[in-house]
Amino acid sequence: MDTLIHTNHFNENGKGIRKSNIAMLKDADLDLKYVPVELTKQSKEILCRAEWGNPLNDLAWVCWFTKLHYSEKALLLNTAFINEYLSHYPLTISSEQLKACCLYKVLNILIRVSNAPVEVQNEWVRRLEWTINTDFSDVCQMIS
Repeated sequence: MDTLIHTNHFNENGKGIRKSNIAMLKDADLDLKYVPVELTKQSKEILCRAEWGNPLNDLAWVCWFTKLHYSEKALLLNTAFINEYLSHYPLTISSEQLKACCLYKVLNILIRVSNAPVEVQNEWVRRLEWTINTDFSDVCQMIS
């Protein structure tokens, strides 16, 4: 297994790891009509406080998905996942960085569902609010 997988930068052939693009989010219209203004404001504040444009987006997204869909087993599942991940790629991350990585993914989906049915938009707004209000410190304690 390649322990340096995150050093394989994205290239013109569509291979490698594509880094998060904060400039795209700043330039994009994050003030989506169907997203409450307060949630957009809180999202921007969290992104501004944390360095999030790094390969931890995938790790954060797995933890986010697990906490959202399997909350009763999330600590067990995330512990197993993170321990295996860390055995190949040691790292440190704060709960604020983890939340920022999750917000980045959710905001990208919100942009993509701009023309989706209202119920789809509402579900992703609910997930945005859930992400903002979720404590990720238990995940980060496993990493530290």
